[in-house]
Amino acid sequence: MSNIAIITGGNGGERDVSISSSKNIQNILNISNDFVFDYPKDKEKVSKLKDEIDIIIPMIHGEGGEDGEVQDFLKSIGLRYIFSSPSVHKKALSKRETKKIVEKYDIKVPKEYTEIENIDRLVFAKPLNGGSSVKIMMTSDIEELRDFLGKNKDTDFLVEEAVVGREFSVGVIDYNDETISLPVVEIKPKGGFFDYESKYEEGRLAEEICPAYIDFNLEDDLKEKAKLVHEIMGCKDISRSDFIVNEEKGIYFLEVNTIPGMTDSSLVPNELDKVGISIKDLFDYWTSKSL
Repeated sequence: MSNIAIITGGNGGERDVSISSSKNIQNILNISNDFVFDYPKDKEKVSKLKDEIDIIIPMIHGEGGEDGEVQDFLKSIGLRYIFSSPSVHKKALSKRETKKIVEKYDIKVPKEYTEIENIDRLVFAKPLNGGSSVKIMMTSDIEELRDFLGKNKDTDFLVEEAVVGREFSVGVIDYNDETISLPVVEIKPKGGFFDYESKYEEGRLAEEICPAYIDFNLEDDLKEKAKLVHEIMGCKDISRSDFIVNEEKGIYFLEVNTIPGMTDSSLVPNELDKVGISIKDLFDYWTSKSL
């Protein structure tokens, strides 16, 4: 039997969610507390125990995990891990770089504003490298936007048009030698958009409809686009792509997550449940394939 470990935490804004995801996976896979590590605090401990570990599950969302940092560390000490390579994580975490790549495959993306003065409509400002909708705002007021950016100078932001429409998310997995799109989820935020509180705070959780009540053509189109993004970005094992569907202009790609949430309230576990794929079987498959 292989010794599977989890490395979680990180110093970014998604640390708490990463730990929640890791606890869920730890319980499902029955992994000992001795083989759950906090990154970067436990780097030395991981190095010392590397001969006792066969493979690592890097469960860090956003900074530290989806930027390839922890994977580079694991490679440097000769430890195998699941999910995408460092270069794929880093590329996918940059919303701007990802949009440039997917546009080449005729997938529509929201218009970006590089100069605030050119803004003439409702826009989103969101971290260029980040997830879980941390530090995100929607506004059509240039002064409000300028004030927001000024108060968050430690973060690089992407400012893009706010496409109005229905929000959808599609998980994609590599399983049993196939790349499979999971059921489409429609997200109905209680506020104006799917922010951090809509995802994780009791009382403000968005309504998540899985499978989404949409016609077969739209369902197939969303699934095909999510699978295409997974493949052209070079993702391995798992990804989750988010979309907006405007009634007149169609489907817009927003971003791809290379280590999507695995908490009890996360989207992908819900999608997996709907198609009868157990998280344990899935992780067993990924870890055995990566050994």
